[in-house]
Amino acid sequence: MIRCKKLNGYLAEITTADEDQFLKHHIETRDRQNSRECFSTSSNQYRGTTNTTYDGHTCQRWDSQTPHKHTRNQPNMFPERSVANAANYCRDPDGEGLPWCYTTDPKIRWQYCGIYECPGGNYWAGMVVLEDVWKWIHTETELDQGYTNWSLTKQYWGLCGALISDLKYQWKRSKCSHTAMYICEQTKYQ
Repeated sequence: MIRCKKLNGYLAEITTADEDQFLKHHIETRDRQNSRECFSTSSNQYRGTTNTTYDGHTCQRWDSQTPHKHTRNQPNMFPERSVANAANYCRDPDGEGLPWCYTTDPKIRWQYCGIYECPGGNYWAGMVVLEDVWKWIHTETELDQGYTNWSLTKQYWGLCGALISDLKYQWKRSKCSHTAMYICEQTKYQ
């Protein structure tokens, strides 16, 4: 939600089958394009060579304490089992859930790197439980006022809704703290 707001938008409200199909196509295309830089098992096992954050900031070397001092410098925290070999690559030494790094910008301590689970990741949309009813968080309208695409599989406990890759991007309730990508929407400018 915070990232969408920074982009002058909000988590997407999917109100028609056409919109749902468009988003599914967009997600699948994005996943195919980004499948080279992803992690397939867990984020702390990512061994790629990306060394910039999602905003383009250069990563600080893990064996450096400049410009940011840190304690993420034990060899067993990295898949290479070497701080020097981890260089300034995006990693997840403390199990945040996504690869990240300290930046070389003294004003920005750290950022995620935009590396996600390999194709088939899950995506947040703007579905939440408010007042015991599923609603779109941006407009606070009920989901069942129009189109829905809920999965018929066993529901998990959670108050947020996501498009789930293993279910061909049908909707499923999930814990709001789960790490996932997100789909933003912007109001059309006149």
